[in-house]
Amino acid sequence: MNKFYNKPAAILIYILIAAGLLIFTLVLVRGDFIPQKNGFSRKVIQKAIHVLGKIENKNKFLSIAGYRGYTIYLATREPNKLIMVDGTLSKQHVLSLDIPNSPKLNSRFEIEIDSSGIRLFAGNVPALYYFKLDGTLFKTINNLPGVFTRSISVNQASVILRIIQKRGNQFDAVFAKYNSFHNKLTYEQGISAWHGDLGFSTDGLLCFDKLTSLALYIELFSNKVTAIDTNLTLIYKTHTIDTISVNQANYNSMKLGNKTEFTNTSPKRLVNSESCVDEGRLFVKSNLQADNETDDVFSNNAVVDIYSVKNSSYGGSFYIPDDNGKKVLRFRVFRNLLIAIYEHHVITYQLRLPKANVR
Repeated sequence: MNKFYNKPAAILIYILIAAGLLIFTLVLVRGDFIPQKNGFSRKVIQKAIHVLGKIENKNKFLSIAGYRGYTIYLATREPNKLIMVDGTLSKQHVLSLDIPNSPKLNSRFEIEIDSSGIRLFAGNVPALYYFKLDGTLFKTINNLPGVFTRSISVNQASVILRIIQKRGNQFDAVFAKYNSFHNKLTYEQGISAWHGDLGFSTDGLLCFDKLTSLALYIELFSNKVTAIDTNLTLIYKTHTIDTISVNQANYNSMKLGNKTEFTNTSPKRLVNSESCVDEGRLFVKSNLQADNETDDVFSNNAVVDIYSVKNSSYGGSFYIPDDNGKKVLRFRVFRNLLIAIYEHHVITYQLRLPKANVR
């Protein structure tokens, strides 16, 4: 009796095994088990960085506002408070800005500092605030026609913005230049593609290189890079070595009282998550693995690709190591100093890169 009842069970097991082998063979032939390549390789610069100093972050540092006189200025989550530290991160000092906090100001802001002073760009107010180096407010620009998502100073008088503009019933983000001396806002002419999605699909990071006097816009969700001069003239459009060129966004709107809020509703792949410029070089933190990178190296480091601001040529790549399993969130380069913000620490690195012709 046992053999009679076991025979159908054995047949069923054989059928399942055969079906599994058939499915495995079909999948293998189709190529689903073959690792997918991204179609590019990197030239890695060995031993490019060396740790100089390290302090705890405790999730309070938001960005790197500047580096002046061997002092690092770290922006906190409170727009009216900067932390000043030396290059080895051994001494700290609080610098307060003469402006009160507000929900709208806190919702989107960027801070810059150089020898001419401190600038706070409040995108959702929208307003520009200018401070002396001691934190005293001396100028406010609050007559901008719309909110802006990105901003960068090009000189003491002018700022380039990524500002929301309306055409008919649609809104999108375009480049504009504001001159505070003449109180004049000038819009670009045909540089940005118009998708009518409030700039979600073309959101990016805006940098300005003083050496070449060029502003670079590096898109977050594609490999596209746009270079413009201080007159909003297009110099070139190019792409990074990454291969994702299209990454469309969708958005919805909802009423909150008497206001309309817009949100991105489509999951998007972040291609370039951080960028900065320094003396003719563009540094881009890429989220796409190269064909010649191992999973272990790519998983345990952030990769930074280097390009010439002048002609967009690729000059090599280096790695910023993870901090206890956490990726670097923000970084800036100031000559041979790299400042990195992680979730739990701020780390400074000495940067050793080969000389390049960037002029």
